[in-house]
Amino acid sequence: MEACASPGRRSRLRLCTLVRGWPWYFESKPVFPREVLLRSIPNSQGYFNVSRGGWTVDPYAFEPHRKRDIDGMSFFREDFTTPEELARTNRHPQGARIAQITVQQLRALGLDVVCAPDQNQLPGHVIVPGMRYASNRLKEEKHRIADLSQRLAQYATSNGVYCPPGLPNPSA
Repeated sequence: MEACASPGRRSRLRLCTLVRGWPWYFESKPVFPREVLLRSIPNSQGYFNVSRGGWTVDPYAFEPHRKRDIDGMSFFREDFTTPEELARTNRHPQGARIAQITVQQLRALGLDVVCAPDQNQLPGHVIVPGMRYASNRLKEEKHRIADLSQRLAQYATSNGVYCPPGLPNPSA
């Protein structure tokens, strides 16, 4: 795993970040295998559905977006930001829920995580290059991405999804 050029912002002070080297633990440090990553999920049908039973996160929430995921799917390291901060700064008109995926789960699917600090984003921004948008995918590649999206949705559902207080369930 390669490190980024600038050290970026320092991690939040928590027990796990003390173990990882706080106050010298910056967002440019390679991602640890046991880290938790956060991803915003729009609070709307097609992304999240409480009536689906045991599988609330829709795989569409993890499909690469043609405008936002050109270099890879974005996540945020929980060591640097909180689900509350991520939900609060999301610009979706109906609000957002926050999914949790571990680095181990991504690596088990053959996906790498690369730090991508950006002063225009919250601290701890990372990308998963294996989940980048491409307009001309072969049929096999489309199936592989669909399978990965489904597995990520299953992981997110089983890991738990943060819902900001007062956020209503999405309606049809």
